[in-house]
Amino acid sequence: MSSTYSNSSETIGAQQLVTAFGSVFPKLRVLRNVIIPLPADSALATAEIDTIVVCPAGIFIFEIKAWHDAYVFREKVPDAPTRWFLRPQGSNELQQLRDPSAQGAFKMATLRSIMPKQIRLQYFVFLPCNGVEIEPSMPPGVITAADLPYLVRTIRKSSQSPKSPCATLDDEAIDIAAEMLLSMRGDLTEAQHISNCQEYARSKLGVDSRFAGCDSVAEEADHHMHNATFNSSAFDACSAP
Repeated sequence: MSSTYSNSSETIGAQQLVTAFGSVFPKLRVLRNVIIPLPADSALATAEIDTIVVCPAGIFIFEIKAWHDAYVFREKVPDAPTRWFLRPQGSNELQQLRDPSAQGAFKMATLRSIMPKQIRLQYFVFLPCNGVEIEPSMPPGVITAADLPYLVRTIRKSSQSPKSPCATLDDEAIDIAAEMLLSMRGDLTEAQHISNCQEYARSKLGVDSRFAGCDSVAEEADHHMHNATFNSSAFDACSAP
């Protein structure tokens, strides 16, 4: 997938998120390309989050994928990580994908370590492009553009339930939470994040750093971290005590 197409898809996806969440929540903050530091024992020093939506219902993390005109499905293998595949429309060829839950696992763990536990924090893989289908048994955290309006209505309904364990954020709390997320970046720059990815590619993966795409390197690093040390699903919502 070309970086140009990926960047375009991220823009399209972010616009769809603004429209969908804005239709039911009068106040929200949408943050894009948020760079965060990772724990010292992580394979990479930094990570980048495509889009974060902060609204009265909580904080929602979206990993946006540029998959399009294809069928996406999983294959469970005994005693091995679940494998993800993409089959382009009109083709029998399969492309193996990195497990997107692995990408989210350490990002979510890092965010949960700093955000108040009573705030709902949830991760989604969002496929905004045309012609993409997902198998019916996909985790509910994997959504297409067609699923987005229903998802947002469900989020609003659950946040308004008296049984919800999570806090509802007022306008001030939304701004505070958004600024907390942005402040995690500190003095980190996009150039430093790219450099971290390229250094990992060179030293750990044996890839010429000049040709190492940051997204693909980050996926590989997250994949290794996920398989090695992280057992919880990135799709699990954070529950207040």
